[in-house]
Amino acid sequence: MQTAVNMTDYRNLSTRELLDQVERIGRDLPAGLIQTLLARRIELRNELLERFKESIDDEWEDDDDPRWYRSVHYGFLLIAYRERKALPIFASLYIDADSYDTLLEWFEEHPAHFGPPAVPVFQDVLQRLQARPDREWHYGGALSISILNTIAIRFPETRPGIVSFLRSFLPPLNADGRIVLDDEKEIDELWGSIVNALADLRDRVSMPQVLAMFDADLIDPMEIDRDNYLHELEQASSSPKPAPFDIYTIYPQHTHLDATQDQ
Repeated sequence: MQTAVNMTDYRNLSTRELLDQVERIGRDLPAGLIQTLLARRIELRNELLERFKESIDDEWEDDDDPRWYRSVHYGFLLIAYRERKALPIFASLYIDADSYDTLLEWFEEHPAHFGPPAVPVFQDVLQRLQARPDREWHYGGALSISILNTIAIRFPETRPGIVSFLRSFLPPLNADGRIVLDDEKEIDELWGSIVNALADLRDRVSMPQVLAMFDADLIDPMEIDRDNYLHELEQASSSPKPAPFDIYTIYPQHTHLDATQDQ
Protein backbone atom coordinates (compact mmCIF):
# COMPACT_ATOMS: atom_id res chain seq x y z
CA MET A 1 0.00 0.00 0.00
CA GLN A 2 1.25 3.48 -0.86
CA THR A 3 2.44 5.45 2.13
CA ALA A 4 0.40 8.57 2.91
CA VAL A 5 2.24 11.87 2.66
CA ASN A 6 1.85 14.84 4.98
CA MET A 7 -0.44 17.76 4.34
CA THR A 8 2.25 20.02 2.82
CA ASP A 9 3.04 17.31 0.27
CA TYR A 10 -0.69 16.83 -0.51
CA ARG A 11 -0.89 20.49 -1.47
CA ASN A 12 1.95 20.09 -3.95
CA LEU A 13 0.54 17.03 -5.71
CA SER A 14 -0.94 17.21 -9.20
CA THR A 15 -4.60 16.32 -9.73
CA ARG A 16 -3.70 12.80 -10.82
CA GLU A 17 -1.26 12.28 -7.96
CA LEU A 18 -3.78 13.53 -5.43
CA LEU A 19 -6.55 11.23 -6.63
CA ASP A 20 -4.12 8.34 -6.81
CA GLN A 21 -3.58 8.92 -3.10
CA VAL A 22 -7.34 8.55 -2.60
CA GLU A 23 -7.33 5.27 -4.51
CA ARG A 24 -4.46 3.70 -2.60
CA ILE A 25 -4.99 5.05 0.90
CA GLY A 26 -7.38 2.26 1.96
CA ARG A 27 -10.31 2.50 4.38
CA ASP A 28 -9.65 5.94 5.89
CA LEU A 29 -8.77 9.30 4.42
CA PRO A 30 -6.40 11.34 6.60
CA ALA A 31 -7.70 14.74 7.64
CA GLY A 32 -4.90 16.52 5.78
CA LEU A 33 -5.82 14.77 2.54
CA ILE A 34 -9.51 15.57 3.04
CA GLN A 35 -8.72 19.23 3.64
CA THR A 36 -6.65 19.46 0.46
CA LEU A 37 -9.35 17.69 -1.58
CA LEU A 38 -11.99 20.12 -0.30
CA ALA A 39 -9.81 23.15 -0.98
CA ARG A 40 -9.23 22.06 -4.58
CA ARG A 41 -12.87 21.22 -5.35
CA ILE A 42 -13.15 23.28 -8.56
CA GLU A 43 -10.00 21.77 -9.99
CA LEU A 44 -10.82 18.19 -9.03
CA ARG A 45 -14.56 17.78 -9.53
CA ASN A 46 -14.66 16.73 -13.20
CA GLU A 47 -11.94 14.11 -12.84
CA LEU A 48 -13.48 12.94 -9.57
CA LEU A 49 -16.87 12.53 -11.27
CA GLU A 50 -15.36 10.35 -13.98
CA ARG A 51 -13.53 8.21 -11.46
CA PHE A 52 -16.65 7.80 -9.33
CA LYS A 53 -18.69 6.71 -12.34
CA GLU A 54 -16.02 4.18 -13.28
CA SER A 55 -15.41 2.92 -9.74
CA ILE A 56 -18.95 1.83 -8.85
CA ASP A 57 -18.47 -1.31 -10.95
CA ASP A 58 -15.00 -2.15 -9.62
CA GLU A 59 -13.97 -5.80 -9.46
CA TRP A 60 -10.54 -6.34 -7.91
CA GLU A 61 -9.01 -9.80 -7.57
CA ASP A 62 -7.43 -9.11 -4.21
CA ASP A 63 -9.88 -8.62 -1.33
CA ASP A 64 -7.28 -6.42 0.37
CA ASP A 65 -6.84 -4.13 -2.61
CA PRO A 66 -7.25 -0.57 -1.22
CA ARG A 67 -9.05 0.48 -4.40
CA TRP A 68 -12.20 -1.25 -3.16
CA TYR A 69 -12.78 1.91 -1.12
CA ARG A 70 -12.25 4.46 -3.87
CA SER A 71 -15.92 4.58 -4.88
CA VAL A 72 -16.85 5.28 -1.26
CA HIS A 73 -14.31 8.10 -0.95
CA TYR A 74 -15.31 9.64 -4.29
CA GLY A 75 -19.00 9.48 -3.43
CA PHE A 76 -18.55 11.21 -0.08
CA LEU A 77 -16.30 13.86 -1.61
CA LEU A 78 -18.93 14.61 -4.27
CA ILE A 79 -21.55 14.97 -1.55
CA ALA A 80 -19.21 17.31 0.33
CA TYR A 81 -18.73 19.27 -2.92
CA ARG A 82 -22.52 19.40 -3.46
CA GLU A 83 -21.68 18.40 -7.02
CA ARG A 84 -25.05 18.17 -8.77
CA LYS A 85 -23.62 16.27 -11.73
CA ALA A 86 -23.12 13.33 -9.37
CA LEU A 87 -26.85 12.99 -8.69
CA PRO A 88 -27.62 10.76 -11.72
CA ILE A 89 -24.84 8.41 -10.63
CA PHE A 90 -26.32 8.17 -7.14
CA ALA A 91 -29.78 7.63 -8.65
CA SER A 92 -28.49 4.65 -10.63
CA LEU A 93 -27.13 3.11 -7.41
CA TYR A 94 -30.44 3.46 -5.58
CA ILE A 95 -32.48 2.10 -8.48
CA ASP A 96 -30.25 -0.95 -8.88
CA ALA A 97 -29.90 -1.56 -5.15
CA ASP A 98 -29.40 -5.32 -5.52
CA SER A 99 -26.16 -4.72 -7.42
CA TYR A 100 -24.93 -1.89 -5.23
CA ASP A 101 -26.19 -2.79 -1.77
CA THR A 102 -22.70 -2.55 -0.25
CA LEU A 103 -22.28 1.02 -1.50
CA LEU A 104 -25.76 1.93 -0.27
CA GLU A 105 -24.81 0.70 3.20
CA TRP A 106 -22.19 3.44 3.13
CA PHE A 107 -24.19 6.25 1.53
CA GLU A 108 -27.63 5.56 3.08
CA GLU A 109 -29.45 8.94 3.41
CA HIS A 110 -26.32 11.08 2.88
CA PRO A 111 -27.41 12.24 -0.63
CA ALA A 112 -30.06 14.31 1.18
CA HIS A 113 -27.23 16.80 1.75
CA PHE A 114 -27.46 17.77 -1.92
CA GLY A 115 -30.60 19.58 -0.78
CA PRO A 116 -33.43 20.71 -3.09
CA PRO A 117 -31.65 19.70 -6.35
CA ALA A 118 -31.89 16.09 -5.17
CA VAL A 119 -35.69 16.16 -4.84
CA PRO A 120 -36.65 15.49 -8.49
CA VAL A 121 -33.85 12.93 -8.78
CA PHE A 122 -35.08 10.74 -5.92
CA GLN A 123 -38.71 11.31 -6.82
CA ASP A 124 -37.84 9.85 -10.21
CA VAL A 125 -36.17 6.87 -8.50
CA LEU A 126 -39.42 6.12 -6.68
CA GLN A 127 -41.58 6.60 -9.77
CA ARG A 128 -39.41 4.20 -11.72
CA LEU A 129 -39.60 1.64 -8.94
CA GLN A 130 -43.37 2.02 -8.77
CA ALA A 131 -43.57 1.13 -12.46
CA ARG A 132 -42.14 -2.33 -11.78
CA PRO A 133 -44.49 -5.32 -12.21
CA ASP A 134 -43.84 -6.34 -8.61
CA ARG A 135 -44.18 -4.02 -5.62
CA GLU A 136 -41.77 -5.78 -3.30
CA TRP A 137 -39.82 -3.91 -0.65
CA HIS A 138 -36.79 -2.25 -2.19
CA TYR A 139 -33.72 -1.08 -0.25
CA GLY A 140 -32.95 1.79 -2.61
CA GLY A 141 -36.61 2.83 -2.61
CA ALA A 142 -36.82 2.88 1.19
CA LEU A 143 -33.62 4.94 1.37
CA SER A 144 -34.96 7.32 -1.30
CA ILE A 145 -38.07 7.94 0.83
CA SER A 146 -35.82 8.70 3.82
CA ILE A 147 -33.73 11.04 1.66
CA LEU A 148 -36.83 12.99 0.61
CA ASN A 149 -38.06 13.07 4.21
CA THR A 150 -34.72 14.47 5.39
CA ILE A 151 -34.69 17.13 2.68
CA ALA A 152 -38.25 18.19 3.59
CA ILE A 153 -37.20 18.66 7.22
CA ARG A 154 -33.97 20.49 6.49
CA PHE A 155 -35.36 22.66 3.68
CA PRO A 156 -38.94 23.62 4.67
CA GLU A 157 -39.67 25.18 1.29
CA THR A 158 -39.53 21.67 -0.23
CA ARG A 159 -41.91 20.14 2.31
CA PRO A 160 -45.28 20.78 0.56
CA GLY A 161 -44.09 19.29 -2.72
CA ILE A 162 -42.47 16.27 -1.09
CA VAL A 163 -45.49 15.55 1.12
CA SER A 164 -47.83 15.81 -1.87
CA PHE A 165 -45.58 13.49 -3.85
CA LEU A 166 -45.47 10.87 -1.10
CA ARG A 167 -49.26 11.04 -0.66
CA SER A 168 -49.66 10.22 -4.35
CA PHE A 169 -48.34 6.69 -3.68
CA LEU A 170 -51.13 5.84 -1.25
CA PRO A 171 -54.16 3.87 -2.53
CA PRO A 172 -57.39 5.90 -2.82
CA LEU A 173 -60.42 5.54 -0.59
CA ASN A 174 -63.68 4.24 -2.03
CA ALA A 175 -67.09 5.84 -1.41
CA ASP A 176 -67.36 4.03 1.94
CA GLY A 177 -64.04 5.42 3.18
CA ARG A 178 -62.36 2.04 2.82
CA ILE A 179 -59.46 0.84 0.72
CA VAL A 180 -60.37 -2.00 -1.58
CA LEU A 181 -57.74 -3.58 -3.78
CA ASP A 182 -58.66 -5.74 -6.74
CA ASP A 183 -55.50 -7.80 -6.52
CA GLU A 184 -52.82 -8.45 -3.91
CA LYS A 185 -50.28 -7.47 -6.57
CA GLU A 186 -51.44 -3.89 -6.03
CA ILE A 187 -49.93 -3.90 -2.54
CA ASP A 188 -46.76 -1.82 -2.49
CA GLU A 189 -44.37 -2.98 0.21
CA LEU A 190 -42.89 0.53 0.36
CA TRP A 191 -46.16 1.90 1.76
CA GLY A 192 -44.85 1.38 5.29
CA SER A 193 -41.82 3.57 4.57
CA ILE A 194 -44.05 6.23 2.98
CA VAL A 195 -46.47 6.27 5.91
CA ASN A 196 -43.54 6.51 8.29
CA ALA A 197 -42.24 9.55 6.41
CA LEU A 198 -45.69 11.19 6.30
CA ALA A 199 -46.00 10.69 10.05
CA ASP A 200 -42.56 12.20 10.58
CA LEU A 201 -43.62 15.19 8.47
CA ARG A 202 -46.86 15.51 10.49
CA ASP A 203 -49.09 15.22 7.44
CA ARG A 204 -52.69 15.07 8.67
CA VAL A 205 -54.24 15.38 5.20
CA SER A 206 -53.33 11.77 4.44
CA MET A 207 -54.55 10.54 7.84
CA PRO A 208 -57.92 9.08 6.60
CA GLN A 209 -56.12 7.08 3.92
CA VAL A 210 -53.43 5.89 6.30
CA LEU A 211 -55.91 4.78 8.97
CA ALA A 212 -57.90 2.92 6.33
CA MET A 213 -54.67 1.24 5.25
CA PHE A 214 -54.06 0.11 8.83
CA ASP A 215 -57.63 -1.21 8.95
CA ALA A 216 -56.96 -3.20 5.79
CA ASP A 217 -53.62 -4.55 7.14
CA LEU A 218 -51.71 -2.91 4.31
CA ILE A 219 -48.93 -1.42 6.48
CA ASP A 220 -46.00 -3.50 7.64
CA PRO A 221 -45.94 -3.12 11.45
CA MET A 222 -42.16 -3.50 11.32
CA GLU A 223 -42.10 -0.11 9.59
CA ILE A 224 -44.69 1.64 11.76
CA ASP A 225 -47.79 0.52 13.65
CA ARG A 226 -51.06 2.37 14.20
CA ASP A 227 -50.26 3.55 17.74
CA ASN A 228 -46.85 4.90 16.79
CA TYR A 229 -48.31 6.57 13.73
CA LEU A 230 -50.93 8.40 15.82
CA HIS A 231 -48.32 9.27 18.44
CA GLU A 232 -46.09 10.85 15.78
CA LEU A 233 -48.95 12.98 14.48
CA GLU A 234 -49.53 14.37 17.97
CA GLN A 235 -46.00 15.73 18.20
CA ALA A 236 -45.63 19.48 17.80
CA SER A 237 -43.24 19.34 14.89
CA SER A 238 -41.31 16.94 12.72
CA SER A 239 -37.91 15.54 13.67
CA PRO A 240 -35.10 18.02 14.40
CA LYS A 241 -33.17 19.29 11.41
CA PRO A 242 -30.21 17.02 10.67
CA ALA A 243 -26.76 18.56 10.96
CA PRO A 244 -25.04 19.68 7.74
CA PHE A 245 -22.87 17.05 6.09
CA ASP A 246 -19.38 16.85 7.57
CA ILE A 247 -17.10 14.49 5.68
CA TYR A 248 -14.67 14.37 8.60
CA THR A 249 -17.23 12.45 10.64
CA ILE A 250 -17.19 9.67 8.02
CA TYR A 251 -13.63 8.97 9.12
CA PRO A 252 -14.08 9.27 12.90
CA GLN A 253 -10.50 8.72 13.94
CA HIS A 254 -9.66 11.99 12.18
CA THR A 255 -11.06 15.31 13.35
CA HIS A 256 -10.97 18.97 12.37
CA LEU A 257 -8.38 19.40 15.09
CA ASP A 258 -6.13 16.86 13.33
CA ALA A 259 -6.35 18.89 10.13
CA THR A 260 -5.48 22.11 11.94
CA GLN A 261 -2.50 20.56 13.65
CA ASP A 262 -1.13 19.31 10.33
CA GLN A 263 -0.86 22.85 8.97
